[in-house]
Amino acid sequence: MKPEEILFTKFDGTPDLFYEVVWDELDCPENYKNRIPSLIDLMAHGEPYHRLLACIMLTSWGNTAGFQTLIEWATYPDKTPWQGEAVLHDPITDADSAFEKLAEAIGTSYNGLESQEISSLRESAVKALLKLFSTVFFDSTLSFAICRGKYELLPNIIEDIYAAIDKSFEVFDRQDKPKINLQMQVASLLGTLEGFDEPTIVNYAKKLVKNFPDDRQTLFELVLVLGGCKNTEALALLEDLYQKNTGLEEHILKAIARFKNKEV
Repeated sequence: MKPEEILFTKFDGTPDLFYEVVWDELDCPENYKNRIPSLIDLMAHGEPYHRLLACIMLTSWGNTAGFQTLIEWATYPDKTPWQGEAVLHDPITDADSAFEKLAEAIGTSYNGLESQEISSLRESAVKALLKLFSTVFFDSTLSFAICRGKYELLPNIIEDIYAAIDKSFEVFDRQDKPKINLQMQVASLLGTLEGFDEPTIVNYAKKLVKNFPDDRQTLFELVLVLGGCKNTEALALLEDLYQKNTGLEEHILKAIARFKNKEV
């Protein structure tokens, strides 16, 4: 099969969008068993764009080879097939979105069949991506993927989350900052700690507010995160934000109501 047939056709040969094929397999895995060997070969020997998509597809389907390749690329990011020439771009920021899409694939994999092997590989993959967190575009996608399996993952990766956040704050002080909204990514990552370590959420949230008082995207993410907390210091920070004329007053009031478990 040609790469386009492997990646962009359903099991019966009908052309379709990439993610339609991904989700079709998750509905009917048996229909795509014969495509797995072709995908694995494409992931290893195709053009960079096709190799990346093959890995995204295999990882989304909970395939061990997909996870193993993702881990290898995240561990050695200077040796990825697309190194130096991005093959996927975020439509809003134009950032290289390769690792963001791989993070999304980890989250998607929860829709497939579970096994101890996949659970272990998923944890290793998240840890590998967290090591790249301060320099790579993830938007909120890695955080969402972590939250999909939060109570399974958090006890084993919480130290990696702390390390990613600490490294990000080190990056904020550098002159050669990556061209990503890292502060928003950090705000989103704090949300993974809800129910586990809310004092840390509040501590870093205060630092973000202090360092980026005019970054509306970051403040909005923080409002969402703080509204899900039960820590009274989180409520106090929300009320403080309400007084700062951020333009997010409506969202802050909803977060406060969510905190207090009542409607505005």
